[in-house]
Amino acid sequence: MSTFRRLSGIASLALLALMPPALRAQDPSGPDLTAEEREWLENNTIRVGPAPNYPPMEFFDESGIYRGIVADYVALFEERLGVEFEIVQRPTWNDMVESTQRGEIDVWMEAEITDERLEYMLATETYFRLPSVIIVRTEEKGSIAPEDLVGRRVAAVEGYATVDFLLESIPGIDLITVPSVEVGLEQVAFGSIDAMIAGSAVASYYIDQLGLTTLRAAGESGWEWNLAILSRKELPLLHEILRKTLDTIEPEERRAIYRSWVSLEEPEDRVLGVPSWVLWVGGILVLLLLASLLRGRGGTAPKVRLQGTRSAWPVYGSAAAVIVAIILFTRWAETRITERLRSDTGEALETVLNTTSKAVYHWFRERQEEAAVWASHSNIQSSCGRLAATEPTASGLASSAAQMALTEQLGPLLQERGYLGFLMLSPEGMVLASSNQSRVGELLGGQGA
Repeated sequence: MSTFRRLSGIASLALLALMPPALRAQDPSGPDLTAEEREWLENNTIRVGPAPNYPPMEFFDESGIYRGIVADYVALFEERLGVEFEIVQRPTWNDMVESTQRGEIDVWMEAEITDERLEYMLATETYFRLPSVIIVRTEEKGSIAPEDLVGRRVAAVEGYATVDFLLESIPGIDLITVPSVEVGLEQVAFGSIDAMIAGSAVASYYIDQLGLTTLRAAGESGWEWNLAILSRKELPLLHEILRKTLDTIEPEERRAIYRSWVSLEEPEDRVLGVPSWVLWVGGILVLLLLASLLRGRGGTAPKVRLQGTRSAWPVYGSAAAVIVAIILFTRWAETRITERLRSDTGEALETVLNTTSKAVYHWFRERQEEAAVWASHSNIQSSCGRLAATEPTASGLASSAAQMALTEQLGPLLQERGYLGFLMLSPEGMVLASSNQSRVGELLGGQGA
């Protein structure tokens, strides 16, 4: 979206904010709402539930500001309707779904239409398509088809429509649900998961932002996100308002929003590292010189001509041809040298990254195996079982006998290995035990582990 367009939108929003509600309905670019729909709009607030971490579609930046392709659609809806939506943030998509089912959220501005969701939601037509890809580590060569995922550990975001698709289309898949695309990609990078299914634009964004250069897209998953606007069934008027507003957004406006987040620039037209216009100009000059040379030798040239000038044309033509040849050779050599340097540097960096990644992966695996050995001790299992049965409050957990017993049991192991401490988490992410007593009862991340 151009700067002028964004400023125009901001200016329009500022003017709309100064107008009474009755005048806002007269926006000529807005939908043709019935009196009943307009009345509902003036007496209700539209609560939007975005996908928590799904850039560049929608996400919250470091300042907590709602951004992305869908956020731009929301701004356009607000402008067309003359109202302000309420953006409701939740830590995971599962939390978003549960909040919607409880009536705390009214609409999802981008979601896949599924039979399960249509039991409690109404859907507009599809307005955005996003193919999903298979993400693996770069050490895996060649393309990967969906059937190649049988028996492998594959991640998908919990609550997303891809989970049902993968379970139905690949019966032998070892599907592991993760709370977000970011978490899934990191686990693939560390080797704890073999692959992940994610939207191409979303995966590309995270790989770039997180510097996960050891990951690549290995093939199509067979799944395509067909995103629509879903709103609660109890609000049919809201569904009609959203559907009508979506119909007012022209194809060019949709393309402008997409281009503002996904680069569609074509590479400059170059041949051997030289812009094509340079070659065209050089070629035309050579042709003109050759034509003049041939003309001077033919019978059509004036009879009265200085011999020195006529004899100089071959020199001019040869010089021009040599100059063009030198330019082309120089650019070709420069391009080849640059490509070789980039290739050598890239291979060296990739070797370092792969070595580091493998070292971290093996370290992580060793720690996993070590933790499994410790967890197999009967006395530690007994202490953990008693802690899990303790009332989940910070004071109750910290003062329990099982807490002290576990600390004593793990103390020698921690000292022997030089570890700083330990944590025991419940499935909901609560710290049940820790060598740092102040962390007992803390809820990590506010979501399941």
